[in-house]
Amino acid sequence: MNKLIGILIGIALLLHENVVAQQAEQQVGSWINSGQFFQLNRAFPQLQNELTPFTRDLAEGCIEMAFNKPRLAIPKLQYVIDTYPEILGDNIVNIATLLSEQLYAQGEYAKAAAVMEHLLQLQGMPQDIKTFLGSFYRKYNALRNAPKSTVTRPQVPITIPFPANAPEDEHHIYIPVEIDGTTAPFIFDTGAAVNMVSRSFAKAHGIRIVADSIFLTGVAGGAYAQLGVADLLKIGDIEYSNVVFYVADDKDIIPDSLRDKFTYSIDAIIGMEFLLKVGITQVSFKDKCYRFPVKTPPLNTTSPNAFIWGGGSYLQAYMPDGDAVILKYDTGASKEAYFTKAYYQKHRAYFQSITKHVEQINIGGFGGVAQNVSVLDVSSLPLRIGSVTKNIHKVVIDPIPTGAITNDGGLGLDFFRLFDNVTLNYNDMQVIFE
Repeated sequence: MNKLIGILIGIALLLHENVVAQQAEQQVGSWINSGQFFQLNRAFPQLQNELTPFTRDLAEGCIEMAFNKPRLAIPKLQYVIDTYPEILGDNIVNIATLLSEQLYAQGEYAKAAAVMEHLLQLQGMPQDIKTFLGSFYRKYNALRNAPKSTVTRPQVPITIPFPANAPEDEHHIYIPVEIDGTTAPFIFDTGAAVNMVSRSFAKAHGIRIVADSIFLTGVAGGAYAQLGVADLLKIGDIEYSNVVFYVADDKDIIPDSLRDKFTYSIDAIIGMEFLLKVGITQVSFKDKCYRFPVKTPPLNTTSPNAFIWGGGSYLQAYMPDGDAVILKYDTGASKEAYFTKAYYQKHRAYFQSITKHVEQINIGGFGGVAQNVSVLDVSSLPLRIGSVTKNIHKVVIDPIPTGAITNDGGLGLDFFRLFDNVTLNYNDMQVIFE
C-alpha cells in the first residue's frame, strides 16, 4: 500500500553521464536501483572511500532510510538535494519525495508540505506525476497545523490477548483497540504502510475528516480516499495519539466482485505507522497474544535481517540451493508464501519439480482484484530465515508488479502461523521467528 512512484534513482545512467565509471560506483548504483540494501549495507564500509561524493552521500541516505534511521536520513537527503542539483536533474523529484515521506513520519507535516509545494511548482513535470504528487501535498498540507502522532507507554512489559470479539476470519489476525470509548478489533497488518478505516467506521468513532481526494495504491490498483485524524487510540496501556487514517469507501476495501465471499466486513486496519513508532512487537501464536517488551529481546546477529522501503517491510531468506531472496513480510496477506512471476520464470524447473497441483484463484484487497492467480500445492519448499528453516506447501505466483523494490516475493500470515512467536524489532531491524 502507498508505494511511491519512481523512488529509486536511475543512478547507473547518472554515473555514465556525470562521473568516471568505476566498478564500485556501478556496483553501488546497481544495488540502489534494485533495492539490494542488505548487500549495500554490508559492503558500504569497504567501498565508501572508492566512491564519488555524490554516490557516497546518496548511498548513506538510502542505508539510513532502509534501516529506519529517519533522524539521520532527513539531513542527508536534504544535503544531497542542495549539493548535487545538476547531477540529480529531474531525479530531484524522487529524492524530494523520499525526503517528504521521512519528514511526515517524524511529524514534520509543514516541512513535508513545503517540499511537495516546491516540487509542484517545477516546470515541465508530466501531468500524471504532478497529479500523484498532488495527493501527497494535500495530505501533508491538511496536517500542517496538527500535532504530531506519538506513542507513549509505561516502562513495563505489556501483554494484550488476541481479541475475543474478532470476526470469524481465517485470513487475518486482529488486535483490540480502544477508540472513542469503545473497543474494536483492528486487523494487524505489517503489509499496510498506513492505518485505514471504512467511512462508516470513521463516522461511528469520531474520526475527523481533514482532506479529500488522497490517492492510495493497493493490491491490484488504487483508489481515492479521505484523510482522517483520531485524537487517541488505546492499545492495552499504550496511548497512540493524533493518529492519521486513510478513510476509504467499503467498495474499495472489499471489491464488489469478491464481496459475496466475505461473511464479515473489514472496517479498521492498523499498519506500519504504529509498528515503527512502538518499536518492538512480539506476536505469540502459541499464547494468542501480543507482547510489547521494555528490554530488547536477544538479537539473531549484530546485522539487520530486515529493511523498510516505500511503506513495505522486507527480510532476507534463503532458498534450498542457498539463493538469497528478498521477501516482503505481510500479515495482511493470507498464504504462506508468494513469489513474483519473474522469480518463478527464472526458477521454473525447480518449481515444476516440486509442484503436485495447481489451482487458479482471485485475490483482492484495497484498490482491486487480480484474477486467475496460480497457487502451487508443493511437496515441500524449505525456506531458511537466519538459523530457522520451515517447509512451505502453498506458493502463490504473484502477477502484480513489485513496485518500489525489486523483491523476489513475500511471506503471508500462514507462514507466521508456522511459529510459536514472531518478534518484529524495528529498532534494530530484525525479524526473529521462534
